[in-house]
Amino acid sequence: MEDDNTMSHVTCMDKAVLFSPSEMSSDCGLWQISGLRCAHAAAVIDYQGHSTHEYTSWYYSQEAFKLTYSGSISPIPDPSMWPDVEGAPPDPPKKHI
Repeated sequence: MEDDNTMSHVTCMDKAVLFSPSEMSSDCGLWQISGLRCAHAAAVIDYQGHSTHEYTSWYYSQEAFKLTYSGSISPIPDPSMWPDVEGAPPDPPKKHI
């Protein structure tokens, strides 16, 4: 984008949505919550000829995926193999009404 410090806007269903490419944020809130650019921002980014991948959180990258699944977890087959723990068993969660 030419100037990443500017706010951009797009109109969707008669509502103007503001977003900031440099802050990766938008009025609709999707960008802040998920780390994925919202459709509003993607439309303008694509229209301006930029790659929308540049505006996606690092957590969705191949590198992050590979780091997440590079290790292994060895499951314990059944409760007879669980370690003995001293003390009272934990209370069940409280039911919220």
